[in-house]
Amino acid sequence: MKKNLRRSMELVVLTLVFAVLVIFCSVLTVKSREHLSAAEQEAYYRELEDKLVSDTRKYLEIHGIHNSGIMLTRVLEDDGSRDYTMTIHHRDIENMTGEQQMVLCGELQTLVFESENCSFRHKFSFD
Repeated sequence: MKKNLRRSMELVVLTLVFAVLVIFCSVLTVKSREHLSAAEQEAYYRELEDKLVSDTRKYLEIHGIHNSGIMLTRVLEDDGSRDYTMTIHHRDIENMTGEQQMVLCGELQTLVFESENCSFRHKFSFD
């Protein structure tokens, strides 16, 4: 009985230590990005942006929307936040119903990168 109680306590302590370690590492990761120079931060976001465009192109190809024009624009606000608009040009999207376009937009939203100071929207162009 004492052995089971002791093992349970050891498991609880180990779990708490692990949880604290995970939180500590997460905080360090966020703080480390705050100390990047402007050039390093720009390179960091450029890499994320390039990956987003590439992932979007692959997603569209897999779903039969080939040779799409994809344009990612960003507005950098005074407070450092970034507002992104991804415009996708493809005639097949024009032939979709409004509901199908909304579903596609929702699926594309799952591809965006997570950053607390970024917002994203998608729009379609048929010109």
